Amino acid sequence: MSRRPVSILAPKSWSFEPTGRLVHLRWAVAEIGIGIETPSASLDAAERALRIFSQRAVTLLQAMDTDEEPLADACYAAELAIAEVRSSIAQVGLLRVERARSLNQARCKLHRALIVMAEAMAKQSRSAAEGGTRLEARELGSLLSLRQMFSAFRGGLISAGEHRARLTWALEVANAELSVVLANPVLNDLPLASQEVVRDLARRIGEWLSKQSEPLLGRSLYREASMIPALAGELSAHPLLVEHDEQSLSELAALLAHESAGALLEGQVLAHLCALRGLDFELDRLELNLIYGAAGTLGSLSLRVHDLRSRLSRPVRAAASWS
Repeated sequence: MSRRPVSILAPKSWSFEPTGRLVHLRWAVAEIGIGIETPSASLDAAERALRIFSQRAVTLLQAMDTDEEPLADACYAAELAIAEVRSSIAQVGLLRVERARSLNQARCKLHRALIVMAEAMAKQSRSAAEGGTRLEARELGSLLSLRQMFSAFRGGLISAGEHRARLTWALEVANAELSVVLANPVLNDLPLASQEVVRDLARRIGEWLSKQSEPLLGRSLYREASMIPALAGELSAHPLLVEHDEQSLSELAALLAHESAGALLEGQVLAHLCALRGLDFELDRLELNLIYGAAGTLGSLSLRVHDLRSRLSRPVRAAASWS
């Protein structure tokens, strides 16, 4: 059956459009390492990172289209929080323990400000996914949005580390990312059992954070959070995505085989990778490598696409169930 080109159904690359820049920025803030035991040199690096990311957050806010009131309200709240973060960084004390505590609070506030923006943008995802006029196009757009959402969740998870403070921060980040998932109305397109998995885990992580229960339970919750992106595999068995992915992989293979290397090719490849985001962890990783200019990425992409086309052929994937 015919349908609209992939580039119309899919948003721009994460490296350029606000949603993607917001995803990358909150990942970067979450990865900043700060703890009571952190040495002074590492705290210097954390402080520099917070200054840089705070400025990038301001730039992102200025680039946002805030015509709709809920998003405008979220951006205003984020703007106030970011201003507070920048002010607190300027007043950080000299004692290492005090400095670590202050920088940790700044990191939490900045991350939360970005999550507030992400939640507001997620609530608008239904209208974005339904940009097409045909029912089939709207359903496909919704499925793609869902799969990308789980890919973003996987990228947002950070290492739980060995220290309890790191575990707590990792679960705070996971809880925040789950709040973005729950804010997205396309979550309702998942089977009810999968929706309940997400909601139940968010509830239990929230309870753990409020009570600061035993670390063993926290690590168990973290492992469960790490399994949430596997729901994207369930999505990819949907007949519409089976057809979509087969066509997208075929087009991507042709591009990589016949087009000359350069900025134009990279832009075309990124558009296809965006439409495939969440299908395969390695493909998502290679997309990030391409965005950040890693050498040899196009060659690695060709090999991965060839492998996926053989492993994810329609007969194989159509055999999977969807309910």
